[in-house]
This record gives sequence, structure tokens and C-alpha cells, in this order.
Amino acid sequence: MQGHKRKRTQQSEIAHIGFQAIGALALLLIAVVSVRAAWNVYGKFVEASAGQQIAQAQLASLQSQEQTINADLTQLNSPGGLEAEVRARYGVVKPGEGEIQIVENQSVAPTTTPGQESIWVRFWHLVAW
Repeated sequence: MQGHKRKRTQQSEIAHIGFQAIGALALLLIAVVSVRAAWNVYGKFVEASAGQQIAQAQLASLQSQEQTINADLTQLNSPGGLEAEVRARYGVVKPGEGEIQIVENQSVAPTTTPGQESIWVRFWHLVAW
């Protein structure tokens, strides 16, 4: 059986090694291109995920605004709601209504007299000044 094998010549051996090197370089190139493509896809995924979170936050904000607007609309459609809004916004009053101003009395006597303070409070005032 060994007689059927041909011995490789030096040229065929060099050609065989060259083909192996070209194949290895081709596999390396394919691996680099694949890794780069996967990295780009990951970057796009992260960007899309961030965009989705921003969109969800905007949606929640808009839903909150919609609820506020619907509540205001319901209040305005009530019998006294429109009147209350006009009074608040434009300061409109009915004939005979007026404004009452409550003024607090500024001459209120102090609750404690200087002689009724405890010894510790007097000591503190003495040290603090």
C-alpha cells in the first residue's frame, strides 16, 4: 500500500502551505467581519432600548396630562364649575358680593415675661450674647 503514495515535491509542499495560510487568513477575515457586525447590531440595540425608555416616559407624561385635562373638563361641565373658573380667572363677582380682608392684631402680648424664664434659658442667653 505504501507504494501507491506519491511523495510530495518541495513545490507542491509550498503550494499546500500557501493554500492553508490563505484559508486561515480568509477564516480570520470572516471572523473579524462577523464580530464587527455583531458589535454594530449591539450598538443599535442599546440605542433602540434607550429610545424606547424615552418614548415610554413621554407616553406616561402625556397620559397624566390627558387625565388632568379630562378632570378639568369634567369640572367645567358641572353646574358650578364654569362659574368658579370664571370667578377665579377674571375676578368676577355677583352684584352685592364684596371682598373681606382679615387683618391680624399685631399687638399680641408675649406669653412669658422675662422673670418667668427658667434658669437654664437665662444662662443660655447670658452665654450666647
